[in-house]
Amino acid sequence: MAKIDAGSLSYMQHRAYTFIRLPHRQRRRHIRRERHKALRDLPLLYEVLVLLHGRQCAVCGCKYNLTIDHILPISRGGRTTMANLQLLCERHNKEKDAEIMDFREG
Repeated sequence: MAKIDAGSLSYMQHRAYTFIRLPHRQRRRHIRRERHKALRDLPLLYEVLVLLHGRQCAVCGCKYNLTIDHILPISRGGRTTMANLQLLCERHNKEKDAEIMDFREG
């Protein structure tokens, strides 16, 4: 059986599709749990992302007003793991909204 890369775009789209089909109560529970985890671990995650990707936006290279962005948003079934996070400036994070877009290199 072929191993599925959890960071691939097709996997994320599949996860978002199956997440939407879950009952409302399960979706809300997932969102609450992941948002709590994201807020709890925010300082550590930010520092690790800065060390891994440099202190710059993954889209434009801007070094100011950086935010942590979920590639697959929590609202669409994403999780708060390093494989699902990227640094974006506020402008690009707002433009991305709840879309599935991976701007990291390689």
